[in-house]
Amino acid sequence: MKKFLLITTLALSVISVSSCSNKEDETEVSMNNFENAEYVKSQMLGKWNYWGHKSPSCNCWSYNGDIYKGYYTFTTDNKYSFKHEVSNELQNGTYSITPATKTNNAYLTLTYQVSGVNKYRTIILKDLTGNQAIVFESGYDQRYDKE
Repeated sequence: MKKFLLITTLALSVISVSSCSNKEDETEVSMNNFENAEYVKSQMLGKWNYWGHKSPSCNCWSYNGDIYKGYYTFTTDNKYSFKHEVSNELQNGTYSITPATKTNNAYLTLTYQVSGVNKYRTIILKDLTGNQAIVFESGYDQRYDKE
């Protein structure tokens, strides 16, 4: 009887271990499309209007799109432009996408020139839901809405 219980216990252990496959983990990773630079790019293409920022004092969203009035445009050839409509500043350059990892968010590296010298900006993609992007740039969470 003890031998039967031992064999049954071992058999159940093998069955339960073999049922814990990595298939769920693989599905989870493949569903996290921000680990795919081409997917991130496909979502970022187009014009993104600045909406506002998250205020650290109240931890709430503050609309100031009427004051700031700026937008990004991303194109398929890895070029971007940023237009600040109040100051009429226009920044043109190129972008590259670093996909997310298990520990880091996806981010865009923008390269542009000022007086012939390359400058860089990094925009961390925190959330992208529908036509709304939450990014971290310039010390704040900022929201852009896709046009």
